[in-house]
Amino acid sequence: RPVYHPFTFSIENNQREVVSSTLHLTGDRYEMDFDDLAEKAADPAVKLAILCSPHNPVGRVWNREELTRYAQICSENGVRVVADELHSDLIMPGRQFVSYGTLDERFLKDVFVCTAPSKTFSLAGLQTSNIIVPDAELRDELRLELRALGLWGTNPFGLVGTEAAYNHGEPWLEQVIDYIWSNLQYLDKFLKSHLPSMKLIPIEGTYLAWVDCRDLGLGGEALKSLMMDDARVYLDTGHIFGPEGEGFVRMNVACRRQTLEQALARIERAVNDQMGG
Repeated sequence: RPVYHPFTFSIENNQREVVSSTLHLTGDRYEMDFDDLAEKAADPAVKLAILCSPHNPVGRVWNREELTRYAQICSENGVRVVADELHSDLIMPGRQFVSYGTLDERFLKDVFVCTAPSKTFSLAGLQTSNIIVPDAELRDELRLELRALGLWGTNPFGLVGTEAAYNHGEPWLEQVIDYIWSNLQYLDKFLKSHLPSMKLIPIEGTYLAWVDCRDLGLGGEALKSLMMDDARVYLDTGHIFGPEGEGFVRMNVACRRQTLEQALARIERAVNDQMGG
């Protein structure tokens, strides 16, 4: 952590214990703590690891070296991996996404690679996703578990939508990525010139901006109130992603520039009023 908060909900709702390996912010870049990961993976009670790649909310696109080290640790300790790759199509210029499924074959025996068109093409309402399980025995095990839960069949509209998006959506997606990247650059410049107490963590992938607001000196609820009640802008405050996210906010920049401009103007007024008071 910090990480996409429904992971925590899913673990706790299944009466399992959350074991978090904290990401470290070194300068303006988050990095995995492999020593900590190895220590926690060595616990026989740890059976499953969830990897968010690209990472939501910190925006890292893990490189092959990082993924290989992660895979080695999990493989050596018999820990299965769920690789959440839902933002894998949304990679910013100059970065390259590496799928867990392309790592060395010895790491693919115990992995579930999860993808979907939902984030890329805004098709979440079709409720269609993909779980890629390279190992045949593990794939059969997953099928049995899904049937036991009464989960079978797919949405036919979702199948058609997914096929159409993947076959015909690339030109549109390229334009979207350019637009998101432009919005991120605008956000970064605005914060530096108008709100220096708020800093954008460089985003390598996803359309989610992770903004460091710790210099405002506000706790989680106070920061939430500032954004929602004073600025009237609905952001995700960082504490919901785990205690490691305290003092941060997550902002969706997959929007019109006008919307982003209006939101930032509201935040600027609210922050200035707060600091002035």
